[in-house]
Formats: sequence, structure tokens, C-alpha cells
Amino acid sequence: MMLMCAGADSSVPRLRANKESSCKELCEGDETLLKALRTEWSPEMHKFFPREVQESVEAAMMVARRQQWPLPNALLFDVCAMAVGPSK
Repeated sequence: MMLMCAGADSSVPRLRANKESSCKELCEGDETLLKALRTEWSPEMHKFFPREVQESVEAAMMVARRQQWPLPNALLFDVCAMAVGPSK
């Protein structure tokens, strides 16, 4: 999960025992590992992302509050998750 938050590219094949495998294949069906590959930004995951991502999200939230955007937090969180982008 930490590597995904830091921007690891899970689309790049990995070499293991002289055999190329996708990250999904390396998970060997383990749902916990597969879930980690799908890690996305959320308020709970915020602390695991790089400082620059944290600062960008915090700035966006401050602008939203300062400008009194009439949006629920859940929607703002979705916008932040989309802006950060999916795990690769």
C-alpha cells in the first residue's frame, strides 16, 4: 500500500525468478494484496501519501471552505481522490 501511495506504477511488469509477471499476478489471488494495488486517496489514507499530495489536498480543502462552496465533504473528498489519480 505504501508504495502505491508513493506513486509506484503497478502497470510495469516485475521480474521474478527470470519470469515477467504483472503486479496482479504476483498477488496470487490474495485479496488483501489486490486491495492494496487499488489504493486511492481518502481522508483515512491521506497520511500515507507524499507530502506534496497532502499539501495539494489541504490547499484545495482550504479554498473550498474559504470560498464557502456549497458541496458536502464527501463530494470534495471524491474530487480530491480524482485529482490525486488512481494508483497506477
